[in-house]
Amino acid sequence: MKDQELLLEAIDHYELLTPSRQLVFKNLIKLSGNKNVATISIKTLSEISKVGRPTVYDTIEILENHGVVQRQIIPGSGKRLSSFILNPAALANIINLYTLQKKIIHE
Repeated sequence: MKDQELLLEAIDHYELLTPSRQLVFKNLIKLSGNKNVATISIKTLSEISKVGRPTVYDTIEILENHGVVQRQIIPGSGKRLSSFILNPAALANIINLYTLQKKIIHE
Protein backbone atom coordinates (compact mmCIF):
# COMPACT_ATOMS: atom_id res chain seq x y z
CA MET A 1 0.00 0.00 0.00
CA LYS A 2 2.87 2.34 0.80
CA ASP A 3 4.34 1.68 -2.66
CA GLN A 4 0.99 2.57 -4.23
CA GLU A 5 0.84 5.82 -2.26
CA LEU A 6 4.37 6.70 -3.42
CA LEU A 7 3.44 5.83 -7.01
CA LEU A 8 0.34 8.05 -6.86
CA GLU A 9 2.49 10.88 -5.51
CA ALA A 10 5.07 10.26 -8.26
CA ILE A 11 2.36 10.41 -10.94
CA ASP A 12 1.47 13.92 -9.74
CA HIS A 13 4.98 14.90 -10.87
CA TYR A 14 5.10 12.73 -14.01
CA GLU A 15 5.76 15.39 -16.62
CA LEU A 16 4.90 13.12 -19.54
CA LEU A 17 1.22 13.61 -18.69
CA THR A 18 -0.98 16.67 -18.22
CA PRO A 19 -2.88 16.91 -14.91
CA SER A 20 -6.06 15.44 -16.42
CA ARG A 21 -4.10 12.54 -17.90
CA GLN A 22 -2.32 12.05 -14.58
CA LEU A 23 -5.76 11.65 -13.00
CA VAL A 24 -6.72 8.96 -15.52
CA PHE A 25 -3.43 7.14 -14.85
CA LYS A 26 -3.91 7.39 -11.08
CA ASN A 27 -7.40 5.94 -11.38
CA LEU A 28 -6.04 2.99 -13.37
CA ILE A 29 -3.52 2.41 -10.58
CA LYS A 30 -6.22 2.57 -7.91
CA LEU A 31 -8.53 0.25 -9.86
CA SER A 32 -5.77 -2.31 -10.34
CA GLY A 33 -5.24 -2.79 -6.60
CA ASN A 34 -2.17 -4.94 -6.07
CA LYS A 35 -2.78 -7.01 -9.20
CA ASN A 36 -1.37 -4.61 -11.83
CA VAL A 37 -4.50 -5.22 -13.93
CA ALA A 38 -7.57 -3.00 -14.17
CA THR A 39 -10.58 -4.17 -16.17
CA ILE A 40 -12.84 -1.27 -17.08
CA SER A 41 -14.49 0.41 -20.05
CA ILE A 42 -13.20 3.68 -21.48
CA LYS A 43 -16.61 5.19 -20.74
CA THR A 44 -16.48 4.26 -17.05
CA LEU A 45 -12.85 5.33 -16.69
CA SER A 46 -13.84 8.64 -18.29
CA GLU A 47 -16.72 9.08 -15.83
CA ILE A 48 -14.62 8.17 -12.79
CA SER A 49 -11.84 10.52 -13.89
CA LYS A 50 -14.29 13.30 -14.83
CA VAL A 51 -12.61 13.78 -18.21
CA GLY A 52 -13.75 13.18 -21.78
CA ARG A 53 -13.17 9.90 -23.57
CA PRO A 54 -10.60 11.47 -25.92
CA THR A 55 -8.46 12.30 -22.88
CA VAL A 56 -8.70 8.69 -21.69
CA TYR A 57 -7.77 7.36 -25.14
CA ASP A 58 -4.85 9.82 -25.37
CA THR A 59 -3.64 8.83 -21.91
CA ILE A 60 -3.75 5.12 -22.73
CA GLU A 61 -1.93 5.72 -26.02
CA ILE A 62 0.85 7.68 -24.32
CA LEU A 63 1.23 5.06 -21.60
CA GLU A 64 1.21 2.23 -24.16
CA ASN A 65 3.86 3.98 -26.28
CA HIS A 66 6.10 4.29 -23.21
CA GLY A 67 5.62 0.68 -22.13
CA VAL A 68 3.72 1.55 -18.95
CA VAL A 69 0.38 -0.02 -19.88
CA GLN A 70 -0.77 -2.71 -22.26
CA ARG A 71 -4.43 -2.69 -23.29
CA GLN A 72 -6.23 -5.93 -24.05
CA ILE A 73 -9.81 -5.74 -25.28
CA ILE A 74 -12.07 -8.32 -23.62
CA PRO A 75 -13.48 -10.69 -26.27
CA GLY A 76 -17.24 -10.51 -26.64
CA SER A 77 -17.47 -7.02 -25.14
CA GLY A 78 -17.76 -5.28 -28.48
CA LYS A 79 -14.46 -3.44 -27.80
CA ARG A 80 -16.09 -1.71 -24.82
CA LEU A 81 -14.34 -3.52 -21.98
CA SER A 82 -10.59 -3.65 -21.66
CA SER A 83 -8.00 -5.02 -19.31
CA PHE A 84 -5.18 -2.58 -18.71
CA ILE A 85 -2.05 -4.43 -17.70
CA LEU A 86 0.42 -2.26 -15.83
CA ASN A 87 4.14 -2.89 -16.30
CA PRO A 88 5.69 -3.18 -12.81
CA ALA A 89 9.18 -2.27 -14.08
CA ALA A 90 7.86 0.91 -15.73
CA LEU A 91 5.96 1.83 -12.55
CA ALA A 92 9.14 1.29 -10.53
CA ASN A 93 11.00 3.58 -12.95
CA ILE A 94 8.41 6.32 -12.40
CA ILE A 95 8.87 6.00 -8.64
CA ASN A 96 12.67 5.96 -8.95
CA LEU A 97 12.69 9.06 -11.14
CA TYR A 98 10.44 10.89 -8.70
CA THR A 99 12.54 9.82 -5.71
CA LEU A 100 15.72 10.95 -7.46
CA GLN A 101 14.20 14.31 -8.39
CA LYS A 102 13.08 14.87 -4.79
CA LYS A 103 16.56 14.00 -3.54
CA ILE A 104 18.24 16.43 -5.96
CA ILE A 105 15.81 19.24 -5.14
CA HIS A 106 16.43 18.83 -1.41
CA GLU A 107 20.24 18.73 -1.63
